[in-house]
Amino acid sequence: MIDPTATLQARAATAENFAPFGAIVPAPAVGDRIPLPLSFDGEPTDGEARMSLNSVLPPEAAVPLTIERHPFSVQVFVPLGDEPLLVVAAPPEIETPGAGDFTAFAIPPRHAVIYRVGTWHLGMASQTAPTTVAGFIRRIADGSDTEIRQLEGAFAIVV
Repeated sequence: MIDPTATLQARAATAENFAPFGAIVPAPAVGDRIPLPLSFDGEPTDGEARMSLNSVLPPEAAVPLTIERHPFSVQVFVPLGDEPLLVVAAPPEIETPGAGDFTAFAIPPRHAVIYRVGTWHLGMASQTAPTTVAGFIRRIADGSDTEIRQLEGAFAIVV
């Protein structure tokens, strides 16, 4: 069970400390192009590629622990503005994460977030103001592309 008053301090995301969960990719310099990985070596992929636009908000005072993961797809979020993002993730190899398994990351402005296949995560959030992100995922018609769990308690996330 997760302590209903647990506080999770967000750490500044770097390529190195986010690597177990996926990747963060900075916006390219003017005139340049940076490819975003739609898979990681050795990870399974299946399903129809889908793109969406998602409106994201800063987290509430206490964030309910509705977690999800995608066993056949990376999940990519590309910010469409300059608002920094906030992500909370747990490693994919854990069947049911506990409070100590989650890490919160403050994603710098203009950085894409790519979750590895099977990475547990809370819903995407912004840090201070509403924003829009483009999202990529592979979907399977029978719904097996997404696992959702509701854990007891909530986190207060501090940036």
